Amino acid sequence: MIEKKNNLIRKGMIYKIVRNGVTYLVGEDYFYKTESYYEIVENENSGRIVFPSSMAVLDAYIVPICLQKAKLAGIPVCDYKISSGYIYIPSIIYGLNYYANPSNYFIVKENSNAKEAVRHISHNGKYPFCYQKIKESSETIIYTSIFGKTKSLVPELKYMAEKIYKTFKIPLLNILVVNIDGEYRLSSLMSVRYSKIHESEKEHLKNTILNGALMNSENGTSHVTNDEPLNGPIYNQSKILESIKKDYSSILGIFVDRQEISNSQKLNSLIKFRDVAEEMRHDVYFIFPAEIEKIAKVDALFIRSRTDPMNVSFVASKMAEFYGIPVIDDPYSIQICSDKINMYYHLMNRNVSIPKTIFVKKNDIYKDYVNELFKELGSPLIFKEPSTSFSLRVEKVYNTDEFVKIAKRFIKLSDRIVAQEYIESQFDWRIGVLNGRFLYGCKYIMPSETFKIQATINGHVVYCAVKSAPKEKIPMDVIDLAIKAANSIGKGLYGVDLKEANDTTYVIEVNDNPSLESGELDYYPNVYREIISYLTGR
Repeated sequence: MIEKKNNLIRKGMIYKIVRNGVTYLVGEDYFYKTESYYEIVENENSGRIVFPSSMAVLDAYIVPICLQKAKLAGIPVCDYKISSGYIYIPSIIYGLNYYANPSNYFIVKENSNAKEAVRHISHNGKYPFCYQKIKESSETIIYTSIFGKTKSLVPELKYMAEKIYKTFKIPLLNILVVNIDGEYRLSSLMSVRYSKIHESEKEHLKNTILNGALMNSENGTSHVTNDEPLNGPIYNQSKILESIKKDYSSILGIFVDRQEISNSQKLNSLIKFRDVAEEMRHDVYFIFPAEIEKIAKVDALFIRSRTDPMNVSFVASKMAEFYGIPVIDDPYSIQICSDKINMYYHLMNRNVSIPKTIFVKKNDIYKDYVNELFKELGSPLIFKEPSTSFSLRVEKVYNTDEFVKIAKRFIKLSDRIVAQEYIESQFDWRIGVLNGRFLYGCKYIMPSETFKIQATINGHVVYCAVKSAPKEKIPMDVIDLAIKAANSIGKGLYGVDLKEANDTTYVIEVNDNPSLESGELDYYPNVYREIISYLTGR
């Protein structure tokens, strides 16, 4: 953090303002896995109250979540739908995938460019997207908000900027609005570069940074309220469950996508889950991304689509939270478990045993620093891109040149990456934990060709073997450590991976949305029933 006047408002800089015990971070781009985002995560995991919060950033930059949260706060928003192919013309289109950014949008007013826009935004139909209906005569306006203040003279836009800041607490952002028949409606929030700020706004930002002058417009004093605990998940499933009546059959939604049901093992697991729920006298409905509005009509939601904050499954989870509906996986579990850096921070804070772990910033990728890493962690070491799943973007690295080569690839996806001590073992324990209690246990036995649970060898995909294990055959220290690790994340459903080596048990990671279809449950026939009972409050 640099706070000298002659260094102010420079590209890539992150500024810190501390007022009344609250830390405000000012940056150009708070987007997921940027350096600004990780500064927020680091401060949160140090126990500080920080604005914006990491969850508020995700809420702001994932368009359907942004609009729903803004609508609940009384901000006029554009009508939107989630689709896998169809759009209304004219409309504004935003992506919902790992590569999407609200700054990259399309305004489609003619059939001639609709197909190409959808193809691009959906990555050739692989991912769903969000579209907003507008009119041919609609005008789009982008303006800048600095701590809720704007140079716009339009009263509606000034008021909207203040409401958006109060709702999301993001110090610096661009606001895209659509003027539809004289009414300004929010379309999206996006990052803004210092170089694009008007000179008068830049001067205001400089003064704010220098003086820490965060003034409440109502009484002229610094005033902060924060209703979100910053250290750990705030999602409280138990409070929601209290509101569910126990004497009637619930409507249970299962959120899935095309990839999930195209796998025969996963499809069979989904059918079995539905059958068990119906035996328990619940109504069950499968909900696809384009039907996400149906979430409001269910009593509980079980997500069986790959989870990540940049995936539409996260939108589904947030919608359930907005409606007060119990959900597995809850948004905070998805946010933390999908990002290995955030996850390891939580484990470290609870003194959970993990391999030696160092977070590497993109500016640290040079040979002298990497040489010190190998001295600290040993060779080989494990290198992970934070949003890895199923062993994708996880590499075993033996020397500095190899490390730098792989780091340059990973850093394109994240401004920080994970370097970790290599723990050798023939298998991982996978312990299922639900609401802080043991649920099931199995072994993931690694293929002889690789250290990963899944890898491509000579053009062929090889998988680990899954061997279910009765509870009495699992060491108690493994179970206890798994529960401790899961509790450091929340009270949802988790699959905890552990290794035993050197007379020590290590947690390798905690996964939300754990696999249940590959033999994990052979000794545990009641797992589905337990999950359903938890979701429905029975």
